Amino acid sequence: MTKNEMTSITDNALAENVGHRLAALRIRRGLRQQDLAVACGLSQSTIKNLEKGKGTLLNMIALMRGLDALEAINDMLPEPSVSPMKMLVRGKKPQKRVRLKAAFENQDKGESAW
Repeated sequence: MTKNEMTSITDNALAENVGHRLAALRIRRGLRQQDLAVACGLSQSTIKNLEKGKGTLLNMIALMRGLDALEAINDMLPEPSVSPMKMLVRGKKPQKRVRLKAAFENQDKGESAW
């Protein structure tokens, strides 16, 4: 499915598509829903729901673990290339928060808040 196709369908339709992909992966691995449920520590009805595009993120992670497909998480959401700590080490300072209280105190003294 292309990015264009994904952005043009509803969230429910996209969830169903992901569920179908999970089912296809299970079948390619030669697993029955019941066997996968035991391996994941989930019920068979939970597996059925996930394959229909319904369920929780934690259950989906358990299912992916049972399918030995956790690497797909990195493909889906790669780690940030630069961590906030590395930015600090490089000398880039994070933006400071604006203190609205101080701005309004200045306004009371007749100064412009902005």
